[in-house]
Amino acid sequence: MRIVLFLLGCCGILFSACVSVDSDTVVKVSVDTMEEQTPAYTLHMEIPSFPDYPELSKAISTTAVRWQNDFLDMTDILPEVGSAARGELVLTWVPAQLSPKCISILLDGYMYTGGANGMPLLASFTWDISLNRFLSIEDLFPEQENVYAYLSDIAREQLSERLCSPEIDPDNIIQGMIKQGTAAEPENFKIFTVPAFGCVTVYFNKYQVAPGYMGVQSIKLWQ
Repeated sequence: MRIVLFLLGCCGILFSACVSVDSDTVVKVSVDTMEEQTPAYTLHMEIPSFPDYPELSKAISTTAVRWQNDFLDMTDILPEVGSAARGELVLTWVPAQLSPKCISILLDGYMYTGGANGMPLLASFTWDISLNRFLSIEDLFPEQENVYAYLSDIAREQLSERLCSPEIDPDNIIQGMIKQGTAAEPENFKIFTVPAFGCVTVYFNKYQVAPGYMGVQSIKLWQ
């Protein structure tokens, strides 16, 4: 396996081409880094794009820009509601897999626009290079007749084992959150990455399956 990383700076934007392959196939990546500080907020965003896969890049950019617009809309009204809070938006990306067969990444961020707590931002994108399309979680478990029931059972088992000991959850509050947040519905399993072939990581956002202080949760499955 070869790993090659090229970095080129131009107009404040960081471009990179990454290779982690068993052949001469190259996965090209460019990362647009945005920095802004005003009296009202701080913003730092790193948005990857893949020049050879414009549909993938458009989906990533659309999600990042939507979060940015939501954040700016919220920070605009902070002075109007008498808040002295300073907004913050941080967005980075985590490459779970960049290979000749699959690109799988996680957008990972945090937005604060006042109040006691900020809001985590999570979105995932998994692109099959040979098929030239996005992969759904159904695609990853084709042998399962009811993939969401299958994922629900595994998620409940893993999360309950991790979070629901008598010492942590004496009143079964977390158990109830897990049951609701892992119901066999597509919305509950929409954030996932493929870090290696045969392995899938599913993410559950803050408050989805546990109290906020426990943060984002995840499970691993094998195909």
